[in-house]
Amino acid sequence: AARSAEGSGELRVWRWDAPSSSSSGPDFLDTHATFVGHTGPIYSLKFSPDGTRLATGGADALVGLWDVAEMACVSVMSRRSKFVRGVSFSHDSRLVASCSEEDGIEISDAQTGERVGVVSVS
Repeated sequence: AARSAEGSGELRVWRWDAPSSSSSGPDFLDTHATFVGHTGPIYSLKFSPDGTRLATGGADALVGLWDVAEMACVSVMSRRSKFVRGVSFSHDSRLVASCSEEDGIEISDAQTGERVGVVSVS
């Protein structure tokens, strides 16, 4: 995750299994795909255990839910007002949790982004 010159949050993806054709290092470090999904830096990302979703959280206080097969942001949750510090999935990939500097951990449906509840931490 990086911040572009225009200030957008970019998600850069490299193939981890790309072969190396030189002794100077893997070729995949030179090529990657870039996906814009936030208006500021991305601070946290997590793949779902089943590998179908990617959650991202950033300085723009948004949580993005990505379809991994298409690498398309399919849902954006904008219920926070401070930057998102962490995202994670439940063991069955059905729920996504997000936290910021605000009270509580928000729990949402990983397919729709609909809010399921908040876990109080105070």
